Amino acid sequence: MATKRVRLLALDGGGVRGLSSLMILEQLMQTIDPEHPPKPCEYFDMIGGTSTGGLIAIMLGRLEMTIDECIDAYLLLSDKIFQKKAHRVTIQGKIQGRFDAKKLEEVIKEVVTKKKLPADTLLKSAGEATCKVFVCATSKETGETVCLTSYQTPHGNNDLLNTATIWEACRATSAASSFFDPIAIGRYDEEFVDGGTGANNPVWEVWNQAQAIYGPNPLEDHLDCLVSIGTGVPSLTPFRDDVLHIHETLIALATETEQTAERFRRSKAHLDDSGHYYRFNVARGLEEVGLEESKKKKEIAAATRRYVASQEVLKQMQACADRVSRKQFSSKYHIPFSLRGVPMLDKFADRPAELAELSQSLLPQRGLRRRRIFVLSGMGGIGKTQLAAQFARRHHERYSAVFWLDGSSEDSLKQSIALAATRVPAGQIPEATRTAATSKGIDLEVVVECVLNWLSLPDNDSWLVVLDNVDREYRPKSPQPGSYDVGRYFPEADHGSILVTTRLGELEQLGTAGKKLQKVDNGLAEAIFRQWYTGEFDVDHGSRLLKLLDGLPLALTQAAAYMQQTGISFAQYINLYNTQWKDLMESHEGDGIPLRVYHRSIWTTWTISYEVIRAKNEAAADLLLLWAFLNNRDLWYGLFKGVEERSILAGQDHHTSLREICCSEVAFNRAIGLLINYCLVESMESLAGYTVHPVFQNETFGLCKLDCWDMPSVAFDGSLTIGTS
Repeated sequence: MATKRVRLLALDGGGVRGLSSLMILEQLMQTIDPEHPPKPCEYFDMIGGTSTGGLIAIMLGRLEMTIDECIDAYLLLSDKIFQKKAHRVTIQGKIQGRFDAKKLEEVIKEVVTKKKLPADTLLKSAGEATCKVFVCATSKETGETVCLTSYQTPHGNNDLLNTATIWEACRATSAASSFFDPIAIGRYDEEFVDGGTGANNPVWEVWNQAQAIYGPNPLEDHLDCLVSIGTGVPSLTPFRDDVLHIHETLIALATETEQTAERFRRSKAHLDDSGHYYRFNVARGLEEVGLEESKKKKEIAAATRRYVASQEVLKQMQACADRVSRKQFSSKYHIPFSLRGVPMLDKFADRPAELAELSQSLLPQRGLRRRRIFVLSGMGGIGKTQLAAQFARRHHERYSAVFWLDGSSEDSLKQSIALAATRVPAGQIPEATRTAATSKGIDLEVVVECVLNWLSLPDNDSWLVVLDNVDREYRPKSPQPGSYDVGRYFPEADHGSILVTTRLGELEQLGTAGKKLQKVDNGLAEAIFRQWYTGEFDVDHGSRLLKLLDGLPLALTQAAAYMQQTGISFAQYINLYNTQWKDLMESHEGDGIPLRVYHRSIWTTWTISYEVIRAKNEAAADLLLLWAFLNNRDLWYGLFKGVEERSILAGQDHHTSLREICCSEVAFNRAIGLLINYCLVESMESLAGYTVHPVFQNETFGLCKLDCWDMPSVAFDGSLTIGTS
């Protein structure tokens, strides 16, 4: 088994300026995944902090907060606890904290209980947590730095591990000189003061703790990255209200952070040079913000935003994000990303909401090991394949390997798996299997078995498999040509991510999550159109065309590409669409339109589904043809009820399949169910009726006029029959 790669996070102390470190960390998580920023605890194996950084470490790691939740809690905390009181000097000359330690305790308990935990929850994690947390405090008796941990260490203090609560650990790490009173914790009432007096920058403590936990081999051998975040370069100006030279101690705390960072960088220069160590700290703008000045949130936010927006920091941030997210997997199984076989359009109008759903369901999450299956369904041309391709392209670095498989038939799927086998690193599957795609006489069933077994290896757990165009309905007792049980091609192991695109709504039951992709709204429809059409957008006729195509991405793309190449106007295309539909559709099938990435036009997409439906249920196919003569948004069983009796009185003769629908609501529902399963019709929200997309209705009307299946008379007579009284 591969050695565990570790990621470490060190957070400096800095009073209210801790907001700056949170904003920097927020930017890092957004750089990793802009649509769905992950929790730091999902990526970092260990988080250590001092004082302010200790509070943040506990919230992010032990309480597993998102960055947004942590910022909200931190702002609440700083507003409530940094309400300055007069200094209190005892008769012995000892200085007591200028802020209310009891208020700090109350606020921390409030944060804990909001996470549905008891107020006195231990810092010690329940079970084996994936993210280990510690905070630095200073023993008042010895002056040494003590790490209060959420985990068992080889030489740790079991008394403190088994007794220290979250709020006590927060108090211990925050008991800064002159800010908060010391706190006594544990069976022996050991007193602790702010860890910053010994380790305001806890990078060395993080390093040493990680070495103790992840050793005995040198930590450098299996370190992915160590990220250290400061709270701003401080001013050397003394605080105005210091007493008894307290300012000398506070200045020493402030300057120690950068001195420690520099010493660590020099000592571990090879980590810095190789991109395994990153230090982020606002250089200018926070000099005049005191550790306790909670009213200066705007100044802190402004200075931090300027810092993270600079080109140098953005470049460093991207490199750090790549390092943090790239090694989600063992390099032993890493396969470079390839666009071979992926029908990728370079011109893609972003669909952020849908991409965010895919990200949430399919991206690997630290500490959550299970198989993820997302079924993306929808009518032909709705954009399923392009959305899946965009997801794979955008997030491939989060996976050890990405395989794109053609699921249009079982033979196509096996051939795709054979091609995938050629990319598997040598020595991990039999060589004959790796070369099966270019060899003769190799049983593809053997290749499939080898690849599925390879994907099921215990430590090969961060791959993505896309099964595209699984559109043939499988019934074991009556299988249609080319259909197959897609579940047989899922690796059996409980890990990895599988994305299925299909027109079959019933396949959603195979997934741990799923979504029926809907037509796009007017704004996105225009954006898709403009990706392919660079001419002037005629607002009047353009709006009419967009309404005709009704948010169907493939229809929008084909129309725009046709207009771009031919130079015709919006009005001319609308006229062709309404009067020469057949010729226009055939032109989309030709080689002249620059959409070779699409193997099917709207016409082909529709007719493939139609042929399958006619083979399975003639009544459903005839109903679809009948629909060409009706309102596309206004069909329900009540239109048919009693038609058979009325038609007999009128001496009319029905087609048998339509007679069946007229006589039986069960037969009607069976036909509608099949059309819904193939995503050709949809039920209307809050109504008992059904709707068909106007583009597909136009396809149906064109089919009737072509008389391809000798059905125009059935559709026409049926519509007249329904209209009789």
